[in-house]
Amino acid sequence: MPVEVKSGKFLSADGKTDVRYKEWRNSEKAPVAILQITHGMAEYILRYDDFAKFMVENGFVVFGNDHLGHGDTAKTDDDMGFFADKKGYVILADDVHALTGIAKKEYPKLPIILLGHSMGSFVARLYASRYSADIDGAIFMGTSGANPVGGMGIFMVNLISLFKGEHHKSAFIDKLAFGSYNKTFSDVRTNFDWLSTERSNVTKYINDPKCGYLFTLSGYRDLMKVLGEVSKKDWAGKIRNDLPILVISGSEDPVGSFSKGPKEVFERLTASGKEKVELKLVEG
Repeated sequence: MPVEVKSGKFLSADGKTDVRYKEWRNSEKAPVAILQITHGMAEYILRYDDFAKFMVENGFVVFGNDHLGHGDTAKTDDDMGFFADKKGYVILADDVHALTGIAKKEYPKLPIILLGHSMGSFVARLYASRYSADIDGAIFMGTSGANPVGGMGIFMVNLISLFKGEHHKSAFIDKLAFGSYNKTFSDVRTNFDWLSTERSNVTKYINDPKCGYLFTLSGYRDLMKVLGEVSKKDWAGKIRNDLPILVISGSEDPVGSFSKGPKEVFERLTASGKEKVELKLVEG
């Protein structure tokens, strides 16, 4: 099947940055639906190339952008892991919404499903609480529940940034955020073994210069704030009740505290009156 990959750009909600995006489509057959992907932390949208092509083969047209501080949207190494001077996490969601508009303008009659993975699931959850009328379904993949020490993390980031600046990349904060993720796994080779049970996937991630870099202090603050925002008691109530939602995660994913987080998100959605919510935990 001929899969065409198009590149495009649009102005970020920060008012100054060109956000780069990709569109995967079948050049010979009309799609039946739109899938929009919001990628995870310290990666970029072309890492989803195989998956996007698979979805095209199954009738979708696929859109996805490189977030601020990621991939081709980041202009310099200094920009990697930095979103914006203020409320970067809100800008991420607004940028994703802007791409929704582009996709719907190109395919105005098609339903659109938003898929967010890991950090991208936090962004997708914030998006859903702000713009659920503009999508026809949502998938929160590899998501997390509330972080009980998130407030302390933000305090530490604020303290260090007073001395080092917002663009400083702190190995200490990175270890604070992710240092425990490998602890439950045996035969650990790298700091990123928790990402996948397939060692080849981990090796590919480590060897990719656009993956696995340290976030800036500002970026970590935004990461903690967006999770805090979608962990508030009123978050789920802001999403329209008839939006179909799938919460999916690996059962041993440390991002979701080994299934605890996805279950928490699912329970909050159902408790708020959502009519079409499904939880799927994949073994491993």
